[in-house]
Amino acid sequence: MKYYSTMRPVSVGTFPKPTGNRILKIRNFENRTFIPEIKREAWGYIEYSEPLTEQDIVAYELVEGVR
Repeated sequence: MKYYSTMRPVSVGTFPKPTGNRILKIRNFENRTFIPEIKREAWGYIEYSEPLTEQDIVAYELVEGVR
């Protein structure tokens, strides 16, 4: 599952680390970049092995990528 960070680059303390949900990839862009799949700009993204809870998505101001 891919989640975009629209408010800030992905860094320490800017994303959840749920138990049992592995982080597969973290990528930051050079600049805030328009992402067609979410129809807005993002600083980067993080991929997890499992979906995040709605509570984590809201708390860390993430935007879920298209499934």
